[in-house]
Amino acid sequence: TISLAGSPNGMSSYSWSGPNSYSSANQNPTRTASGNGGTYSLTVTDGNGCTASAGTSVTVNVAPSATASNNGPYCSYDSIQLAAGPNGLTAYLWSGPSSYSSTAQNPVRSAAFNGGIYTLMVTNANGCTANASTTVIVNTPPSAHAGSNVTICSGSTVVLGDSIAASGGDSIYMYAWSPAAGLDYSAIANPQAILNQNTTYTLTVTDNNGCKGQDSIAISLIY
Repeated sequence: TISLAGSPNGMSSYSWSGPNSYSSANQNPTRTASGNGGTYSLTVTDGNGCTASAGTSVTVNVAPSATASNNGPYCSYDSIQLAAGPNGLTAYLWSGPSSYSSTAQNPVRSAAFNGGIYTLMVTNANGCTANASTTVIVNTPPSAHAGSNVTICSGSTVVLGDSIAASGGDSIYMYAWSPAAGLDYSAIANPQAILNQNTTYTLTVTDNNGCKGQDSIAISLIY
């Protein structure tokens, strides 16, 4: 906001004129700055009808634009990548959940428990500022349940996975067991294994958000 100031005090009248056909009879008028820089002229009239004039030049600097973004959604084990634009400004200031603050243009932060709204303030060389914000979505990954370690006789069959092979996260799951050797199927919740050597299987569960959980089971053999 432009704040104009006329003097001296106690005049009979004040007459301001300026850019874009501006006029005001206030001693100290205000006006929005946007598009209204230039020369403002003041004429004052005293009680005797005598007048005097003065002028002032108003400089209006262009405010920067600001953009804030992230490349989520994320899983809680990911890192949040924030991105501020445009490049080449004097200062960048991020604020966010859990009292987060950063002066980096494109900071990185652990995703765990840090989803929410991140606000950016940018400052250009003229000291003008602009704000933007971005919402970070962090999804909770599922928990994989490979089952308890077990000892079996060589050549016996064992079913892998708990009765609940996965929980949490999005309720639609994909299953992948590794290694696949010795299993009837490697992409189901509870495959059967027939083993002739000690083996540790790792179960990777992927939910509908693409978040993953892992758990392992060790199968020991008695010969």
